Amino acid sequence: MNKQIIAGLSASALLLAGSAMAGDDEVTIDLTGEIEEVCTVSLDGDNNVDVELLDSSTQNLGTLTYNCNVKAGFTRTISSQNDGSMVNDFGFGFSSGLPYQVRHTGEGVGTGFGFTSLSTPNTRSVLSYNPGSPWNPQGDFASGPQQRSGDLSLRMTNPPSDDSQAWAGEYSDTITVSVNAN
Repeated sequence: MNKQIIAGLSASALLLAGSAMAGDDEVTIDLTGEIEEVCTVSLDGDNNVDVELLDSSTQNLGTLTYNCNVKAGFTRTISSQNDGSMVNDFGFGFSSGLPYQVRHTGEGVGTGFGFTSLSTPNTRSVLSYNPGSPWNPQGDFASGPQQRSGDLSLRMTNPPSDDSQAWAGEYSDTITVSVNAN
């Protein structure tokens, strides 16, 4: 009786093994994977800058570097807490402002702009790759996301001619640079 049970089990094992080996003439394997969306901005420089309020020449604020791996690029917004003015808050609800303009030099489509006021936020759409041209229709799209960078600088618009022409005290503003994937 033991021999019959073993023989029966062996035959069943062979049938199962044979059906696993016998198959179609092709097998498909579906693969999936995902890379998370990343859009960042960083400042190469000090984020606490002493501005020369009486100087109308260009003052460098630092180099901004953008990384975004989204094909449609990103939207960059540069804004000012005080609408483009260095403000001296006297207290009692009184303040005095000295207006300035910013400029962003840069590589890549949409990165740079000339001196402009931040009385309203400066918003631009920036590509994450260099677009094509008639002699290179795909541009550098095939090489993957491209880093973009440029210098952010400031100039006082109408600085006082000397200290006696402006109220004494500390003037300040905060510039915010943000990026969002398109």
